[in-house]
Amino acid sequence: MALIISLLNLQKYKTKDDYHSDLLEEVKSKVYSMSMIQEQLHSNGNVDSINLGKYLERLVGNLNDTYGQDKKVLFNLEMQSLGLNASQAIPCGLIANEVLTNSFKYIFSDNNQNPELGIKLVKQEGFAH
Repeated sequence: MALIISLLNLQKYKTKDDYHSDLLEEVKSKVYSMSMIQEQLHSNGNVDSINLGKYLERLVGNLNDTYGQDKKVLFNLEMQSLGLNASQAIPCGLIANEVLTNSFKYIFSDNNQNPELGIKLVKQEGFAH
């Protein structure tokens, strides 16, 4: 997946307008979110599940690096350790990536000089909230 991300970066630098550059950045972000799941599956010695809380924290950090626009964002992250099997992890990761990408795209405005992003992941009665 690192090779795919590198190829997307090369293509992004060849674009001549912001629209196409942004499209490639979004695709790169989605591929990266999937590669983070794959990396966590292999690095923790358990190829069956990931820790969703740790994954989301890393995803927020990556998206902040990409979309943060050198502005200070206050993060309020409350993450419980929650195991998620591999077949659920990729769709969940893509959904989280989409929601967080949109949050980063629209959090910055002239009216919002001190942006905040809060994410809470808790497990109650067998469900993640």
